[in-house]
Amino acid sequence: WRTPQVYFRVPFLVDLVRRGFLVAMAGYRGCELFRCEDAVSDVRSAVRYMRAHAAEYNGDPDNIFLMGESAGAHLAMLAVCGGPDFDDPEETAAGSVPVRGVLELYGPTDCSGHVTTPEFSALSDKEALTSPLAILARGCLRSEFADRLRPLSPLWHLQQGAVPPPMLLAHGDQDRLVPVWHAERMFEALAGAGCPVEYIRLRNAGHGSWLFYETYMMDRYAQFIRKHAGPAAPGI
Repeated sequence: WRTPQVYFRVPFLVDLVRRGFLVAMAGYRGCELFRCEDAVSDVRSAVRYMRAHAAEYNGDPDNIFLMGESAGAHLAMLAVCGGPDFDDPEETAAGSVPVRGVLELYGPTDCSGHVTTPEFSALSDKEALTSPLAILARGCLRSEFADRLRPLSPLWHLQQGAVPPPMLLAHGDQDRLVPVWHAERMFEALAGAGCPVEYIRLRNAGHGSWLFYETYMMDRYAQFIRKHAGPAAPGI
C-alpha cells in the first residue's frame, strides 16, 4: 500500500505468458501520499485502459481478469466489490469495469474486523499505529480504525449486496501478517451468496511464499481463467 512494488513478480508471471495469456501490470498511487480509494480508482482505470487497448497486444478486452497478492489482492477485490464507489469523479471514462474474475493471493478481506481482534487489541499504541493497516487509516486515531476501515473491507461490500465476478482465493496456513481467516471469511460469504468461488489453503506457506508460484499453483490459476473466460463479460 505505501509504495507500490508491482514489477518484482514479473519473473514469476512469465509462466502465465508461456501459457498463452497477456499479462499487464497495473500501477497505482501509493497510500503513503494518497488515499486507498485513489489506489482502487487507479486499478479500475487500468481495466478501462486494457479494455480500450488489449487488442493492440493481441489480448481480448472481453476476457480481463484481475490478479494480485497482499495489498494488490486487496485493491483488486475492492475494485470489483466496491465498484463505482471508488471511481474518480473527474475521470471522463468512469463507469462499468467488466472483468471475468479475480485471483487474489493472501489479501486482507476484513480490515475492520482485523483491528478488532484480540491479537490486534493487545498491541501497544505504537505497534498499532505503525502496523500495515494503519496506513489505510492514516490520520485517524486508533479508536477510529474500525470505522475508517469498514468501507475499505471487501467483505463489508459483499455483505452490503455487492455481486462480484468469480473469485479464486489462495492463502497460506502459516501467514503471520494476514491470518488465513481473512480468506476463510471471504470464501464463506461468497459461497453463501451463490458467487462462484474457489479456495486454496496452501500448507506451510507464509505471506509472500514462493509456493504460490509453483507449477501446481500456476496450473490452478490457468484453469480458473480458462474456466471463467467467455464471449461476453458481465458488467460490474
